[in-house]
Amino acid sequence: MGEMSKYPSGSRSLLARSILALALMVGFYTLALGLAFGLMFVPYAELVYAHRLHIKLAVICVLAGAVILWAVLPRFDRFDAPGLLLTPETQPRLFAVIRELAAATQQAMPAEVYLVSDVNAFVTQRGGIMGLGSRRVMGLGLPVMQALSEAELRAVIAHEFGHFHGGDVQLGPFIYKTRSAIVRTVMLLGQHGSLLQKVFIWYGEMFIKVTHAISRQQELAADALAARVVGAGPLRDGLKRTHAAALAYQMYWQEDVLPALGSGWRPPLAAGFAHFLGAKRARKVMDASLTEELESGAVDPYDTHPPLRERIANVAGLPALAAASGNTERCAVELLSDLPALEQGLVAFLAQDEAQAQQLQPIGWTDVAARVHLPAWRAVVAELRPVLAGHTLESAASDQTLSLEVGRRSAGEHAASAQEETLVRLGTLRLATVVTLGLMDEGFTLDTSPGEHVSVTGNGVTICPFELTLTPEQGLTALHDACKSAGIADLDLGNIAARAAEAAPRA
Repeated sequence: MGEMSKYPSGSRSLLARSILALALMVGFYTLALGLAFGLMFVPYAELVYAHRLHIKLAVICVLAGAVILWAVLPRFDRFDAPGLLLTPETQPRLFAVIRELAAATQQAMPAEVYLVSDVNAFVTQRGGIMGLGSRRVMGLGLPVMQALSEAELRAVIAHEFGHFHGGDVQLGPFIYKTRSAIVRTVMLLGQHGSLLQKVFIWYGEMFIKVTHAISRQQELAADALAARVVGAGPLRDGLKRTHAAALAYQMYWQEDVLPALGSGWRPPLAAGFAHFLGAKRARKVMDASLTEELESGAVDPYDTHPPLRERIANVAGLPALAAASGNTERCAVELLSDLPALEQGLVAFLAQDEAQAQQLQPIGWTDVAARVHLPAWRAVVAELRPVLAGHTLESAASDQTLSLEVGRRSAGEHAASAQEETLVRLGTLRLATVVTLGLMDEGFTLDTSPGEHVSVTGNGVTICPFELTLTPEQGLTALHDACKSAGIADLDLGNIAARAAEAAPRA
């Protein structure tokens, strides 16, 4: 497109910073090589001009010089696949979008496109030495595609092509390799106790601050290009959703996915994350995080990306020059074909064991409560049977002694070093688990949907045992009151543990 000539490929400031980065890169290798050969020259000069040789000094100088030379020696870039390799034949809808945006930004298609498991999208040049002989690689995160609309994903992909357009990925390998060489030099000199380490630490900090400042400017330039190709609206919304999704996915993976995988089950990853993103509890956490990010806007000199607020302000009002915005209603994950097979492949990739991944049984999220959480909870509660005998929920709510005792038993060998407040908190959570099983014994229905508080529903009432015991001040009192309001007589905790022990072997 002729309109691409209107797109800024970088400001004078960015160009100046890039020149400075290259100068610092040359400066580093000049400094390193100068020091290395200078150190090795010392014993030679002493022998030739002073006609003597201090063996210890000679060894130190030669060793330090050799260490520096070994550290700065360019390494071949061994590329390890970051995820599942996607092809145009198996993913025609996604590649049609990528091709369209490549044409809109006047860029060649990436040589390889990978589906990755985290909230991320990236382009890079990998392979070869110092960028020479490298190839273009693009990565798209499955959770990103679940969190974004098709229009927002288009904006993200256009942003990544913006890095190609601005030449960022050509400069990137040189910066990355130089940074790695500085780190190696510092570490190797540190292992040998050399004072020269301080010189390279100082130089490395300066190099990182300058190159990370360049990276932030490059992000803004890529944002501007994406806004002109797809529109500022989809890019702005995509940036916000991606920020919120990054926090949400960590919670989702830890709270929902890992327990299922650890129990031998493989739930649908994208569908579960979609539910998580829409859950009231998860939305509250994500909205708070997004608000904080937009209000703070603090810049860390070691950040590679500008603050979200700055990125949004940077593209405000920029008109789209091409009608490439795409569907704003359809979820981007619908661009993928055979999603179950892709999810199984991602799990296998993460496990680095195809056979182990094949042993995981598919499971729907509605079955996770019965097959994953209940067996685990029964096993935990069964272990508490000796402690809970003779106790009721009312007695536990009125006195924290039981919570403390349960906490000590649950902490095991770590109890001796733990603070009493921590043990009480742990014990309270364990007792909330006991009450959850007790309410199910009373006919209540368990719900462990992704993103929501664990809840049990019965007698026209929904109770969230773990939410009601979130703070030490609440303890078990609020949970006891909720059970009474639901018409449940005082729960016998010992009997609940006994029934859990009977059921645990069959789980």
